[in-house]
Amino acid sequence: MTDNIKRGDLLPPWQATLTDAGAPIDLTTASSVKVLFLKPGDSVATSRAATSADAAGVVKMDWLPGDTDVVGDLVAEVEVTWPGSKPQTFPPGDYLVTRIYQDMG
Repeated sequence: MTDNIKRGDLLPPWQATLTDAGAPIDLTTASSVKVLFLKPGDSVATSRAATSADAAGVVKMDWLPGDTDVVGDLVAEVEVTWPGSKPQTFPPGDYLVTRIYQDMG
């Protein structure tokens, strides 16, 4: 999955739909949902709580100033903690990519 955003933009929020065998995952019973992402040029991932996670598997995170300032590919994964402190990372075999493009201004 690759999404696109222009450098410096903070909207739309980052969003991903988590699935298992093509079916959306109900996240309403999760005790926590966080997005871990690596900005272009960074070597340490940023961890941030999702701003929403729903029964259709949709996870959203608001961008903060500085998140989209560098052109390139931002890679992310979502860590869901289920009851009983059981973590599960999505997607299991890849990353979610947001391509940050240079703006003209």
